[in-house]
Amino acid sequence: MTLAAPPDIARLRAAMAAAGDDRIRRIELDGTVYWVKHPEKLSLRWRLQKGDPARALERERQAYHALSGRGLPVAECVDEGPDYLVVRDAGSPLSLVFCNPRVAPEEQERALRAGAMALHRLHMAGVAHGRPSLRDMMWDGETIAFIDFERFGATARLRRAKAIDLLLFAFSCYETAGAPSAVIDMALADFRARDRDGVWDDAARMLRRLRWLDPLTARLPKLRGSRDVTAGRLVFRAILDDQAGKDQTSARKF
Repeated sequence: MTLAAPPDIARLRAAMAAAGDDRIRRIELDGTVYWVKHPEKLSLRWRLQKGDPARALERERQAYHALSGRGLPVAECVDEGPDYLVVRDAGSPLSLVFCNPRVAPEEQERALRAGAMALHRLHMAGVAHGRPSLRDMMWDGETIAFIDFERFGATARLRRAKAIDLLLFAFSCYETAGAPSAVIDMALADFRARDRDGVWDDAARMLRRLRWLDPLTARLPKLRGSRDVTAGRLVFRAILDDQAGKDQTSARKF
């Protein structure tokens, strides 16, 4: 990767050194904002659950090396070291744009639909993000750029990884909205209309194997009102109900 370095890398590194040791740090230099990322500091318990933070940062480094210069919707990494990455600011997290009452509805719709198309562009390039949460999709008013590739990596099961990407994107949309949304419907429809690799169908097959979870969670009072459970149930309906409609339409053609 050829780093898109700022004009004075020495000044940037000096600003980093003066900014403290937070895991994520905001640096401003000559009117441009950069984000410095270090490995997460975890207790043994969380390391066992989340994995080695140093390896996660290394996967992210590899992602920026692999994806830079390919015209993909990925933020610019401008500097790196053994224990840090520096990424140029790429806008606001989509999670702070979608369903934000201070953002015009038209802007929310453009941003979310652009997010679905950005995910599709990654998939068309043979890449799975690994965890396409709305908070890891940056919106600058015109385009989406992905960050946080800690789950990036070569996989022999790319089709499965793409399907999981779609499900996680849909889940993050519904988790943010907390309810059914016509804008989410449009974003998912945009993705599906351009899907030529069977990602949607693969995602639907995954959900069918998990369909037994839906009635189970409905019977457990402690889970029934959970935002995560609500989002999960909405994903089931969005993907499977739409798939059923497609199957019925196809059957009528014969």
